[in-house]
Amino acid sequence: MIWSWSRQLEALLYPIGAIWLLLTICFAVFLGRKRWGPATLTFVLSCVMYTIGATKIPADWVASLEQPYATNNLAILPRADAVVMLGGVLNSSKRDFMGFNFGQSADRAVMAFELMRQRRAPLLVLGGGGTALSSSGVVSEGRLLEKWFGSLGLSTNSMISMDPSENTHDEALKVSELVAKKGWQRIILVTSASHMGRAEATFTTLGIKVTPVACDFEGNSFKERRNEVWFPTYEGFYLTSLYLHEIVGWQVYKYRGWIKQEKPTVAKG
Repeated sequence: MIWSWSRQLEALLYPIGAIWLLLTICFAVFLGRKRWGPATLTFVLSCVMYTIGATKIPADWVASLEQPYATNNLAILPRADAVVMLGGVLNSSKRDFMGFNFGQSADRAVMAFELMRQRRAPLLVLGGGGTALSSSGVVSEGRLLEKWFGSLGLSTNSMISMDPSENTHDEALKVSELVAKKGWQRIILVTSASHMGRAEATFTTLGIKVTPVACDFEGNSFKERRNEVWFPTYEGFYLTSLYLHEIVGWQVYKYRGWIKQEKPTVAKG
């Protein structure tokens, strides 16, 4: 019991919890002094922070984006001409052994490797942005990942690293060029589940036939492992940023004509 309490109170030592506690104390002080304006402001801010940081509401938001892709079954996946893995899985790091360290979306790389191991396609296409690791210029994320995939046994001839891309639409344009050049009929698209809806719609709008294989189910995972918490933590804010990024991103893509369909609402097998 004491250990459980200490773990809960530990949240107040971290920035999110400490700021929430400070706001709550300020609310109590302003209320005691009958300063209604500041009291209302601090109360609202405290409630918003608590809702985002200490409830499962942000996880529900992200899970709603993930749900249409929550029933993927690799055992029945059809073969395709290529596995296309969208970037955003690593951070460049000159001092790390491979020249990078994995970020929050590293599951994309794991899923892509597993699909190649199961021989679901003969080629792996690696997307992503670029990073300047040396004075020689920009190195694409795909080039960095090639070394790691090669150390796991994938042949260099089975991988294609695209030039650095600015966003998902840019990645889709580059894949569209490969589809036209090589005559591919269908690709397997790998990205995070919360991002898959926007990604699939972007590729489909360009006429690319896609079999979506989602991973990195952060909203659902959070709901499965999260126990009751007393105070706000950073995880809820991270999930909220994921959700807002996709909601705003969808509207921007649709406004620019990069997406010409409605959001997916039913689970895909």
